[in-house]
Amino acid sequence: ARFDIERSADGQVYTQVGSVAAAGTSPTARSYQYLDAAAPAGPSYYRLHQVDQDGTSAYSPVVVVSRAGSLGTAAAKPLAFPSPFTDALQVALPGADAPQPATVALLTLDGRTVYSRAVQLGATPQALADLPALAPGLYVLRTTTATGATSQRISRN
Repeated sequence: ARFDIERSADGQVYTQVGSVAAAGTSPTARSYQYLDAAAPAGPSYYRLHQVDQDGTSAYSPVVVVSRAGSLGTAAAKPLAFPSPFTDALQVALPGADAPQPATVALLTLDGRTVYSRAVQLGATPQALADLPALAPGLYVLRTTTATGATSQRISRN
């Protein structure tokens, strides 16, 4: 089972831009995330194509998302996802013109660093390698680039 993410410039002709594996039938609500790092500036139309294990499928209602013009590397803000995460965490710099060196650090809420790595961040999401075993709870992901530092609260299940 999976969710295919489809994008359209005109709301008529859709192209698959990504896919996320589905958990299958579950008695609890599941949350999924996908970052379309190649989304063009301006409005785009999105829909999900849900494909079940038995091959049946259905489409979600269409949503319109508008993205401002190119942010350029200097104004791009790092984004970590999914949140909450379990074992894997990805970071991207949506809208960046080119990858750039960065330091990514994961801190506890009391400021203790539990993970730190030098990475090359760009518009394409990058998995953070070798994350340590972490207790469930809230953490702060601090990303430092040549243009400054940003912090994002994230949750681990």
